[in-house]
Amino acid sequence: METINDQTKRFLVAAKVAKLHAFEQLAINCKLVTKVCNIIHELQKERGVSNVYLASQANHFIKRRAFQVEQTQIEEKNLSEFLQHNFLEEQLKKDNHRLLLAISLSLQGIDQLIVLRKNVQAQRISPLGSTQHYCRLIASLLDIVYEAADMANEQDIAKALVALFNFLQAKEYAGQERAWGAIGFADKQFTEEICNRLSDLQGAQQNSLDTFFNHASSEVKADWLNREKHGLSDELNKLRKMIQQLANGSAISSEISEVWYQVATQRIEVMHTIEQSLIKDVLSLVQLSTSSIAKQLKEGVNDIENSSSNRTKFVENGGSFADFVRYDAELRLFGKENKSVYDLLNAQSIRIENIQQALEAAQTALKDQQQISRAKLYMIQQLKISEDEAHQRLRSAAMEQQKSMLDVAKKIVSISAKQK
Repeated sequence: METINDQTKRFLVAAKVAKLHAFEQLAINCKLVTKVCNIIHELQKERGVSNVYLASQANHFIKRRAFQVEQTQIEEKNLSEFLQHNFLEEQLKKDNHRLLLAISLSLQGIDQLIVLRKNVQAQRISPLGSTQHYCRLIASLLDIVYEAADMANEQDIAKALVALFNFLQAKEYAGQERAWGAIGFADKQFTEEICNRLSDLQGAQQNSLDTFFNHASSEVKADWLNREKHGLSDELNKLRKMIQQLANGSAISSEISEVWYQVATQRIEVMHTIEQSLIKDVLSLVQLSTSSIAKQLKEGVNDIENSSSNRTKFVENGGSFADFVRYDAELRLFGKENKSVYDLLNAQSIRIENIQQALEAAQTALKDQQQISRAKLYMIQQLKISEDEAHQRLRSAAMEQQKSMLDVAKKIVSISAKQK
């Protein structure tokens, strides 16, 4: 008589438990992403109002800036409390070292906000210098999002994360566009350099949105398209055209800076709601997988304990344990169809291979985005440039070397790793 020994039982259960823990940790990480996205959203607004305040020599957005700093500080506290409870107490996981490092780097940037805000308040920093500080901090926070989701190993979850990351990046480009536009309007003129930056940021937004469309759920895509269709960007596009006409440095009233900020903010606020929907999609998929694994674990233990009589009967009738496993797989996975065991197992093998290929494609897109973001963050820190300028330099280097941006990014990441 053949039976499953105790060690095999323990390994079967341990495999399910490990997968369950992985999904539980991913669920925590998704909640972390929500907290990070909230503080990024407030920092993006703080960056914009600070630019209007600085470029107008403190003639605009005095009270609005003070209020916005308070709103950002609320999200700073929320993030700090979440991190304390979930990553410095009982939930700490040993395999989170890269995520923990990303968190520590971002917290260093948040700690420096006190100095930055004092410099902005006292007009001791330029709009460009302020923008660069905020961009570096936001880039480091986006890196937390990448690391938090790096453990995704299910096709649907990986695709949803790719959609989220690219939408987050599009929103950050939109935030930078708002910040640079605010500089031009508050400074009462648009230089050719600022106009070129704004044009590049608009193109970068569209590129990120294109990738978002390739991976997002039909519901979220429809929601975004419906909002765009009903005039979400109409007023913004009018102001964009106005800016291009002012590229020669023609004078313009600084009061329009408030109009620009308000119009750009309306679109970014809508993007924030879409962002929240994308996060909810990811979390729902994770929770669904967690519930499924927990159910399988419960049923699996019972199956192991209760199916020995069926196996015994099968073996007593002349079948081996291996035969029973194949028979058992046929009944449980495919039902009592009129197919050979070979056909059924072969079909399952093909299905698994297709799923794996789709998963690998989604994960590759995610990892490629991580490499490019890390390369840009390194350039921002080393060269003291903006995120947009880092993107442009990366793209120019790729064109000069006749390589892809990813190849150039990998080389930069490799160089940065050697310097550490």
